[in-house]
Amino acid sequence: TNVLRARMADIGYDIVLTCIPEDQVARVYPPAMFPRTRFVSVLTGYVPRSIASRPPVVPIAERKITIGYRGRDAGPRYGRLAFDKLEIGRRMKTECEARGITHDIEWTEDKRIYGPAWYDFLGSCQVVLGAETGSNVFDWDGEVNDEYRNRGGPSYEEFLPWLAEREAEWNIGQISARIFEAAAARTPMILFEGKYSGIIEPGAHYIQLHKDFSNLADVLACLEFTEKLQAMADRTWYHLIQS
Repeated sequence: TNVLRARMADIGYDIVLTCIPEDQVARVYPPAMFPRTRFVSVLTGYVPRSIASRPPVVPIAERKITIGYRGRDAGPRYGRLAFDKLEIGRRMKTECEARGITHDIEWTEDKRIYGPAWYDFLGSCQVVLGAETGSNVFDWDGEVNDEYRNRGGPSYEEFLPWLAEREAEWNIGQISARIFEAAAARTPMILFEGKYSGIIEPGAHYIQLHKDFSNLADVLACLEFTEKLQAMADRTWYHLIQS
């Protein structure tokens, strides 16, 4: 991060678009370091106009996959927010297998889905999983990466005690582009608890899942009522896409 900031200061940009929330921008980019640069907080993604021309979606009651997800194991260097993207899929897949729930949940690179096929996948799921995006770990001088390598690539659970204090200083979690994509496909979402940039609300726009899975029974019970799921999907579509 220090190298990046130094280059930015040398170039002397007039405007920088950043995903750092507005109330935390000055902590990452101090005004004294960038006296002539205006930082504008933006979202991690927006709604492309092409979504409006997509074919009609399949009603939720007719979709074959109950729970779908594509995650990624980014490793522990990026902290809890990155870990959540793996953990929600890993744990939910185990629960689906144990309960006989139809699912398509993966997180390895060979299972990634791109292009139009991604929207086809979203439109084939009754619900999809999700979590906040971002990272609360700032590797200012390379110390995090060096520590990770010196420990031989530890798991998140092993690396967490070393990261904990550093992560606790920040709250960068925010809404991801995938939220808009799921909303565009009129697919309800099961999301880990979070702020989501203050744009969506649990109960109204998504089903909230505690990170310890303590309310899993209540979450799964919601899947039995496809009419309510459809109403949530439609409400979220109007809120995020039509607007």
